[in-house]
Amino acid sequence: MFMTVELVENLRLRFALAQSEEQLQKLITGLLVPLLDKLDIASATVRSKATGFSQGFRLMYISMAVESAEDQQLATAIPHLLDGIQSRPSSQQTTLTTSLLMAIWRGPKLSETQVREFDFVSKIHRAVVLVALARDIFLYRASEPKPDSSQVPVSAGLSLERQALLTNNGKARWTSDNQVLQQLKERLVHIIGSGVAFPIEMPAHIHEQRLLALLCASCDPYFQQVADGGKDAIKRMCRVDYESVSFVNHLFEMFLGGTYTGDSAGSRSPVSAAVRLKLLGYLNRSELATTSYQRWIRVITESLFGTGTTVKLRQQGVAFLLWTINRAPSDQVSQASPLLLQLIQKTLFESAATSTTTSLGEDVLRGSAYVSYGTLAKRVPTLALDNLEHLRLLFDAFTSETASVRLSVQEGLLAMLPAYESNSITHDVRDQMSEFLQSQLDSTVYQARYCALRYVISAFPFADMNARWLCILGLADAKPEIQQLAKSGLAIRSTLMLERSGDLPSLKDAILFIRDKASKVIDGSQPLISENRSKLSIANFSVYGSTLGFCRSLLLATGVAAIKQKRGELAVDPADLEFVNEHLALSTELQRNSMQEALSGLESQGGSSNSLAASWLEIIGAVLHTGQLADSVLLSKVLMYLVEGLSLGSQTLSLAFFENRRLLLSRLDTHNFEVQLYTAQAMSVIYCVKLLSDVRSECTVDSAFWNEQVAAQLTELLANATAPVQTKLLDKQQGSIIALGYIAHGLQAALKALKRTWADTIEHALTSIQTATVEGLRMAGESGTHPAIATAWCSAAGEICQLGLTAGTHPISSAQFMTASIAVVKSAGNPRVHEAALTLLSDIALGSPDMALELIEFLQSTAGSMTKKQLDMHFKT
Repeated sequence: MFMTVELVENLRLRFALAQSEEQLQKLITGLLVPLLDKLDIASATVRSKATGFSQGFRLMYISMAVESAEDQQLATAIPHLLDGIQSRPSSQQTTLTTSLLMAIWRGPKLSETQVREFDFVSKIHRAVVLVALARDIFLYRASEPKPDSSQVPVSAGLSLERQALLTNNGKARWTSDNQVLQQLKERLVHIIGSGVAFPIEMPAHIHEQRLLALLCASCDPYFQQVADGGKDAIKRMCRVDYESVSFVNHLFEMFLGGTYTGDSAGSRSPVSAAVRLKLLGYLNRSELATTSYQRWIRVITESLFGTGTTVKLRQQGVAFLLWTINRAPSDQVSQASPLLLQLIQKTLFESAATSTTTSLGEDVLRGSAYVSYGTLAKRVPTLALDNLEHLRLLFDAFTSETASVRLSVQEGLLAMLPAYESNSITHDVRDQMSEFLQSQLDSTVYQARYCALRYVISAFPFADMNARWLCILGLADAKPEIQQLAKSGLAIRSTLMLERSGDLPSLKDAILFIRDKASKVIDGSQPLISENRSKLSIANFSVYGSTLGFCRSLLLATGVAAIKQKRGELAVDPADLEFVNEHLALSTELQRNSMQEALSGLESQGGSSNSLAASWLEIIGAVLHTGQLADSVLLSKVLMYLVEGLSLGSQTLSLAFFENRRLLLSRLDTHNFEVQLYTAQAMSVIYCVKLLSDVRSECTVDSAFWNEQVAAQLTELLANATAPVQTKLLDKQQGSIIALGYIAHGLQAALKALKRTWADTIEHALTSIQTATVEGLRMAGESGTHPAIATAWCSAAGEICQLGLTAGTHPISSAQFMTASIAVVKSAGNPRVHEAALTLLSDIALGSPDMALELIEFLQSTAGSMTKKQLDMHFKT
C-alpha cells in the first residue's frame, strides 16, 4: 500500500465516522497498523500528517481511557498526566488537563500510599502543576451565560484562557453539574492538604502555593464541605514565611489581578472579595509587603472603594492601611500621606453619610479609620503642625460617635500626640491649642476630657503656667482616672529641682497668674461655691484648694532649688523630696528651710506691703472670708499653708495679717479639731510677732491696745472656755480652749525673748489663762467631763508649759500642772484623752526640766498599765 496524503486524510475520516468499539478495532488492526509500518518510507509531508494524526489519536485514546478506567488505573494515571501537562505543547494542554481533572474526579479518595507514589519530592514539576490547577479550580464558579450574552462569565481570579483550559471550553462535566464540581474540589482539597504528598522538606515556594490554593478553597461560597476542608488543611500546614518575596508577590498578584509571575494564562481578574479578605490577613502580617508603595496603595484603595467591596473587606483594608503607616519606610509614608489622608477622610465621611443605622461592622471600620488618622499624623508630623484642623476633627468625633467608636477615637488622638510635642509647635498654635483644650475639659464625654489633659501634659512645657492651670481644673473632674492624670501633670519631679530648675514655672509668674485668676474671689465680688456648675472656675472650692496646693508645692520646689544653688550640692535622696507634692505638714529641717527660702525670695520682689509673699497670703486668706466651708479638709490645708507663711516668712507678713485676726476667731468653732489647732497656731504666731514688733519698735508701745483690746479678746475666749458645757456650743468651747493655750504660748515666747514682764492687764490675762487651764485639767481628771473638752485642756496646757511658765510672781507653778496632768492620766477612760494627757506630761518636762524626775517616777509606777505603743510614741527619746 503506497502512503499518500489523501490516504491519511481518508483514514482520519473513517476513524471519525466509527460508531462502535468493533468498528474502531477493525480500523486500528486493518488500516492504522499497516499505515504506521510504511511510515518510514513515506515523504516528509506524509510523515508530518501521519504523526499529527497519531498524536491526536493518542490524546483521544487517553480521554476515552480515563472515562472507562478503574480506580487503581486512575490513581496510576495521575502522575503521568502531570508529566504530560508539564512537557507537552500548549495545543495538547486542554485535553491533558481535562483528562487529569477527570481522573481525580472519577477516582476514589486517595490513600496515603497512593499520594506518596506521586513522588512530588523528587519530581517538583508535578507538584507545581497540580497546585496551580487546584488553586484555579477552587476559584472557578460554574455559572450560566448572561441573558444578553452567549459568553459564560469568567470567574474571579481567572482569565478567559485559563477558564477555557479548566472547562475544556465549557464542555467538561463540572461546568454543568455542581455535584461533579463539588466532588472534584473535595478530591483536590484532600490531595493538596496532604502532608504525606507534600512533606515539610519540600521547597518553601511549594508550600506557599499550597497555602494560597487552600485559602481559595476555604472561601468557596457554594460548597461548605470544600470550605471546611480548606480551613482544616490550612491549620495542619507548616508555617509559611510571610516575608518571602515570592509569597508576597503572589498575594499582591491575586489581590490586584493581572499577569501572574511565571503564568502563561494571560491577564487575570482580581480574586473575589472573600479571597481578598483572606489575602489581606497575610499582607497585614508582612513587613515586606509595606515596602512596595505602588502595590500597597492600590490594595488599600481597592479594599476601601473598589467594585464589589464589603464591610469586612473595608475593615481589613483600613487595618492594612494602619499596618503600612506603622511599618512602611518613612519616605514612602511621607510620599503617600496626602493620598492616605484623603482615603481616611473619605472613609469617615462616606461611612457617616451612608449609614442610616449603627452597625458593629461600621463601628469597627470607623474606629480603625480614626486610629489610622492619628497614626499617620504621628509618622508625618507636618500634617498636624500647621493648624488644629485634624485635632479638632478627632475631638469633635467624641460627641458624634457611638461609645464603642470613642475608644478608637481616643486611641487615634493619643497616637497623634507626639506630633504636638512642646518643642515642635509654634507659639500661636500652642495658644490656640490651650484655649481649645480648656473647652474640651468641659465636655460631657470623659474620653474627651482625658485626651485633652494628656495633650496639656505632653504638648506644653512644665514651665507653662496656663498648662498647669488646666491640670488643676482636671483635679476637679468626677472621674478618678482623670484626677490621677491631672495629679501627674502637677507633680514636680526631683530632677526639676536638682538638675533643671529652669524648667520650673517662675514663682513670680505663678503667683501673679493665680492672683489674676482669683482676683474676684479675693476682692469678694465672686464668692466661693461648691456646685458642679462651677467646676471649671476658680470659684469652686475644690479648684481653689488645688490651686493653692500646687502653688505651695512650687514654693517648696523653688526653695529646694535655691538651697542647692547656694550650697553647690544637695546630698539628698530623690525619694526624700516627695514632700514637695504630698501637701503634708512640714516636719524636717530641709522642708522648713525650703519654704523659708522661697518666701524670702518672694518678699525680695516688691515693697514690704505689696511683696509677692503678701500676695500669696492674700490668696490663702480669701478662703477664710467665706462664711461657710463644708470641706473641713480643705480648710485645714488652707490654715496649714497660712501657718507656714506666718511662721516661716518675715514679721511683715504676720503684722499685715494681724488686722485679719477676726477671720481666725470665726474658725475656732469649726467641727474639726485639726482646723482648730491650725487656727490657734496662726493666732499664736501673729500675737507673738505683734508683741515683739511693738516692744522693739522705736515708737512708744500702745499699752491701751494690748491692755484693752487684746486683753478683752483673751477675756472673751476665757469666758467661752470656762462656760458650762453645752452640746450646741461644744465646738466653740473646744476651739476657745485651744486658742487660749496657743495664744498664751505665743505671748510667753515674745516676753521671754524680750526678757521682760508686763505688769498691766495683759499679764493678768495670761495668769488667768494659766489658772483656768489648771482648773480645766482638774475637771478633766474627774468623771463627767466631755472627752473633747478634756482633750482641749490637755492641748492648751501643753502649749502653756512647753516654754516654762512666765517669770514673775503668780500662784501657778509647773508642779500644779504636773499634779493635774497625772490625775487625768490615771482617770482617763477615753483613749484620746489618755493620749493627750501623756503628751502634756512630756510638754511639762520639756518646759521645766526639774519636773523630769517626778515624771519618771510616775511612769515607773504606771508602766504596767501602759502599752508599748504609748511609751514608744511619747517617750522613746
